[in-house]
Formats: sequence, C-alpha cells, structure tokens
Amino acid sequence: MLEARRQGKIRFISITNHRMTLAHEAIRSGLYDTLQFPFCYLATDKDIAVAEACREAGMGFIAMKGLSGGLINNSAAAYAWLAQYEHVLPIWGVQRERELREFLSYIHNLPPSRRRSPPWWSGTGPNSRGISAGAAATACPAPQGSRSITVPGCPL
Repeated sequence: MLEARRQGKIRFISITNHRMTLAHEAIRSGLYDTLQFPFCYLATDKDIAVAEACREAGMGFIAMKGLSGGLINNSAAAYAWLAQYEHVLPIWGVQRERELREFLSYIHNLPPSRRRSPPWWSGTGPNSRGISAGAAATACPAPQGSRSITVPGCPL
C-alpha cells in the first residue's frame, strides 16, 4: 500500500475493523489515514477512546454502524449523538425507507453550521488529509439492499 501511494496510484490508506486491540495497533502504526470502526450512542468509554486516539494522531475516524445494525431505531437521536464529535464522519447503514426519510428530515432542519464534515475530511483543520468534501456534500445515503431512494435537495 505504501508503494502504491508513493507511485501515485492511491492517495489514502484506510483500515476497517471491529476489534479494539487492532484499532489501537492501527492508530499507533502511523500507516493509515482513516480508521473505520463501529461507533454509536451505545458506545463505551473504550470506543470513545478509540475515536479520540484517532483525533490525537491526526487520523480520520469513520463511524460505522451508527444505527447499531438496526438496534437503534431513532436515526435523529443517533445523528445528534455522533454530531458532537467533530472529527468523526458517520456512514449510515440505513435499512428502511422510513429511517432514511427520518434521518434526512433531521439533517435538513439542522443549521448550516452543524451540517459540516469533520476538519480532516474537508482540508480545513490542522490534521487535514486534503480530501474534497464536494462529493460528500451532494451524495445522499441510500438504504442497503437492491433499491435506492432519490431525495431531492438532500444536503449530504
């Protein structure tokens, strides 16, 4: 991966995992630009510590399973909890059209200042990775499965 980055074939190296020890090992290694890890309002102090360790290391943190695989059914509450972590970028595993509509309704009603990507994503923060947030600002999440939903005016 490092050689591919040196050759300009890739720009970033990321890792996804579910194990606490592996997450900390990846952060300490300095090899990765982002870590994708389960993170939701059911998170323990140890999970929060992983997200904070990424921030301290200048590494992006992508929160997966924000709805805990369907266990959490209030997407607005899930988003509100995740939004308190400016350095965390959630990805949503929306399973039902109702969840998607609820989530998008919540986002649409946020003040513009709360609809931002984390500083490391947009290239504005001290640990910026220089990733353009343009596509993220215009692409709406789609539910998992065979169908996708088009939501006019979606800010995501």
